[in-house]
Amino acid sequence: IAKSIKASHRAADLTQKLLTFAKGGEPIKKTADLGEIICDSAEFVMSGSDIALEFEVAEDLWAAEVDTGQISQVIQNLVINAVQAMSDGGTISVTVENIQFEVGEMPTLPLSPGAYIRISVRDQGHGIVPGIKQKVFDPFFTTRSEGSGLGLSVIHSIISKHDGHVAISSVPGKFTDFIVFLPALHGHRSNSKKDVIVETRKLQSGGRILVLDDEELICEVLSVFLQSQGYDVVTVNDGREAVAAYRQEKFFLVILDLTIPGGLGGRETIKLLREYDPAVKAVVSSGYANDPVMAKYEDYGFCGCLNKPYIFEDLLQLIIRIQSQ
Repeated sequence: IAKSIKASHRAADLTQKLLTFAKGGEPIKKTADLGEIICDSAEFVMSGSDIALEFEVAEDLWAAEVDTGQISQVIQNLVINAVQAMSDGGTISVTVENIQFEVGEMPTLPLSPGAYIRISVRDQGHGIVPGIKQKVFDPFFTTRSEGSGLGLSVIHSIISKHDGHVAISSVPGKFTDFIVFLPALHGHRSNSKKDVIVETRKLQSGGRILVLDDEELICEVLSVFLQSQGYDVVTVNDGREAVAAYRQEKFFLVILDLTIPGGLGGRETIKLLREYDPAVKAVVSSGYANDPVMAKYEDYGFCGCLNKPYIFEDLLQLIIRIQSQ
């Protein structure tokens, strides 16, 4: 059941991020545990395969600021590519480790000095011929009749938008190793989901939260969950109602749905709230990941963003960050 829940979360997140990527949107980043994302994503793709999959993940792996859906897509594409390269079977090795680059240590890599997470996905396939290695990231380039040629170009685009780099090491007839470098938060480890709930309960002090959403079911689910964490919740279905409620009561956090059909949505509502209270703490929520407000929420006056469908751990992480400010 736990694996099914994780898979559904990944699928929902990935669907949103695919829309974002297809329309050229920027990654929606948050602090994340890459080890869990990488392992879950690889295992999801390998379900039912007769090819072996092995992991080596550093126990003290640093956290990173990433778009979790897009990084999940990167790992899935790399593993799918490895599977397709191993017609005779074998083992795919996934290694994840911390690496620190000092000045002058990476002459062949287009990276700045600093802390990175190094992700290696290595297969035991037929390898890449040297003459085409520089072409593998080109859109629509493929050596397979069943491939679209988009998988590796998507990887290159996503990693570039994360200020990272993708390198390739290959020996024809023996192996191919795709190596991804992502900027890391040196010395910082993200909280586990269990720790998030415990820490939130320690931080929260029965504050009031205002929720704006036109979907009654979403309002009800959010209310039940947040109340279970000790919060008082007020829900409204239109931005004008949100402004009126905020003027009448004190809320330490406001969650605003970006789009309200036929009504005042989050983008308009935050302007009115900030006119009344410039210090208002508001989170924008939407299922439209390609909207620029979601990628650059701070430019519009929000202190965070929350993707739909909701993953409660993400909401709890936001509450921790906002309460600790």
